[in-house]
Amino acid sequence: MPNFLYADDGSLRITVVNGTTLTGLNAPDGSMYVVEGNPAIHRGLYHPCGAMLVKVTLDSTTTQQTTAYSPEGYRNICLPPFTTNLFTGAARCTIVSGSFAITPPSNFAANVEFDFVNKTYKEGTVYKDLLSNLSISRASTATFVNNKGIIEVAPVDTLRITHELGTGKPLGLLLETGGTNLLRQSENFATTWTKGPNITIDSSVQYSPRGDLTADRINLAGGTTNNSIYQAFSCAGNTVYTYSIYLKQGTADITDVNFAVFDVTNLAFIVTFVTTTANNGWVRYQTTFTTPLTCVTCRVYALRTSTTTALSDGYFYVWGAQAELGDQATSYIPTTTVIGTRSPDTGALLSSGAFNTGLVTTTTNLALQSNSYDIATWIKTAGVSVAPDTATAPDSTLTADVITVDTSANQSFYQTISVTPNTVYTFSQYVNLGTFLSAEYKFAIYDATNAVFLYANQVPNVILTSGVWLRFDLTFTTPVGCSSIRIYPYRNSAVTSGGTFSIWGSQVEQLDTYTDLVPTTTTIATASSFQQCTLYSEFYTKPSTSTTNSYLISLSPTSNNPTEAIFINHVSGVKGTVLSNNIDQTSSFTGTPTFDGALTKVAMYYGINNSSFSLNGAAAIPDTSVNPPLETMTKAYIGSASWNPVVGVANIVIAKIALWSTRRKDADLVAITT
Repeated sequence: MPNFLYADDGSLRITVVNGTTLTGLNAPDGSMYVVEGNPAIHRGLYHPCGAMLVKVTLDSTTTQQTTAYSPEGYRNICLPPFTTNLFTGAARCTIVSGSFAITPPSNFAANVEFDFVNKTYKEGTVYKDLLSNLSISRASTATFVNNKGIIEVAPVDTLRITHELGTGKPLGLLLETGGTNLLRQSENFATTWTKGPNITIDSSVQYSPRGDLTADRINLAGGTTNNSIYQAFSCAGNTVYTYSIYLKQGTADITDVNFAVFDVTNLAFIVTFVTTTANNGWVRYQTTFTTPLTCVTCRVYALRTSTTTALSDGYFYVWGAQAELGDQATSYIPTTTVIGTRSPDTGALLSSGAFNTGLVTTTTNLALQSNSYDIATWIKTAGVSVAPDTATAPDSTLTADVITVDTSANQSFYQTISVTPNTVYTFSQYVNLGTFLSAEYKFAIYDATNAVFLYANQVPNVILTSGVWLRFDLTFTTPVGCSSIRIYPYRNSAVTSGGTFSIWGSQVEQLDTYTDLVPTTTTIATASSFQQCTLYSEFYTKPSTSTTNSYLISLSPTSNNPTEAIFINHVSGVKGTVLSNNIDQTSSFTGTPTFDGALTKVAMYYGINNSSFSLNGAAAIPDTSVNPPLETMTKAYIGSASWNPVVGVANIVIAKIALWSTRRKDADLVAITT
């Protein structure tokens, strides 16, 4: 169980109690004990049991708490799902245990969540051991930065939760391809390295980024020019390499401590100078370069000054030189008399049975005759006529109806549906505008029990377009005492111009989101054979020229069929993809990640004929032509292909992975990636 007060999104972790027993303020897991305040009996900030008294609301409610404390003295708090509403003073909270009278939608929480920053694994609301539910294969040791901010060696086949050098700030799960340090004596600059005039080296006199006494001191005698320390290594022509080295300020002005790359074959500098910056701690500097076509030997410099610039007396520290293939510096690979290698991480596998979130979802469509609007089940007013089965539907069948309307007043068609009072439902509908104006298309929800419109002349939450099938939706809660509603796929009390539109797929389901269409005729229908999933990832990456797919997360069925998989990949950008029968089922959901030190957030939903993608809070990109695999996804790999863990290994740090076995709305995708 994690032991911390705040969740990774900054919200306060709370445990809800009823105040019948003495608790104190803090739970053993680090969360805060709270009691929902009752104005009839409670005043002040604390309950007699020791827990904090709170006044609760949902972030998504219209009544916002604008102060930190209520008039009774309670702490104002709000609960997820966190939306775009801004609360001034109210603390955002995440419930660890217990519940309030007001509770968030139960399925907003991810089915599976890996939080590598806080080192937690969660199924629903239940925390489990991270290391027991995630395994990795790597044939060699490898380095990472531990929570003390120093470099540490990870044993074979172990996860690397890496941190920021020096500070120890947690970053996430480090996953890398294999690598080779082509330099020898990466920590001992007194041997193998060639030194210029007036330079001496004191070996192993300073604590290194690894925390041991292995860093060398480079002593400079002032007044001389063209000072250098270098080492040559064999290379291939027209190939990308990256050189990196750790430097630390001493008494010398480290801004004079430039380094470079030299083509020994053709006697020309490839990288003339890489400048350093003044610092009080260890900094890893790097430069990426491409060798000339005929180059077979390179020389990298730990120090190089120009022929005219003289260094002052003093010293600086050096450690951990590395030259490797590729366009970025990977985790440090120590060497002595021979070059050193690091085996690739072959992806992190969720343990057997851990990922089985029921992606084959069951739902019931309460709307009858979902695709047949000419049937008497649908009550039509004057001015509305239906031509059945005359348009091609989103599933490519000739089952869509064409609706023709004139300018008669109070036009509509509807059906009455039995519902449960005070319950969340979602209504959804496919529309393809013909000659009808988008501005005049409206719909409605009516409380037939209490004879009042819940939504009248409602505008769809998507911009309808002629010639394009689009699905709009509306989630609502039935009022207390409401036992029946009318759904109006179309209702406009004042049409100014007539026209035609095609309609298909009316659905009402007892969920806070819509799922894939369950067709109905004379009776309601339940389906459990369609599939849906929402994927989410937070990660750090660097710019790359690589054209090789590298996977943040990929799913596959038990059969390991590579043609039926879902993944988000990074190929000089981020892409969400659904594969089925080895065919890409989605449009090009792409975006540019945040590079070099900033967190990137990406989310993707997929279902039948409906998929969406959002990156860093950008508007969701929809796709209505998806034909995903119908197998339940039971395997999930982080950082590689789930059907082949040695394929698509990423050079990446993953902060979080989350999976929902339901569709998250476009607004949710935008909210969680913002």
